[in-house]
Amino acid sequence: MPLLIATGSPLLASWQNAAVGGYMAIFPMGIGYLCYGAGLARIKASIATAITLLEPVVAALLAVFILNETLSPTRWAGIGLIIASLVITAWPKRVTVSD
Repeated sequence: MPLLIATGSPLLASWQNAAVGGYMAIFPMGIGYLCYGAGLARIKASIATAITLLEPVVAALLAVFILNETLSPTRWAGIGLIIASLVITAWPKRVTVSD
């Protein structure tokens, strides 16, 4: 709230702006994260970790392909590292039988 008071004058300038801000807080963010949290509570921890790591990757890729955002090479490398780590984690382990 202090940050809203300090920097939110355009948001608080009219009822229409405040209504849009309230709508964004309640529906896409609030309900979305409630559903996200409910889903994470019902799956195994390893799958929840993978989904949580994929969230920023999907958001970045949507920004690139839908909004025509550009990512620096460092950010592309970060996306690659996250995906590589998830592939390594999900790779099936060989079970060896010792005599």
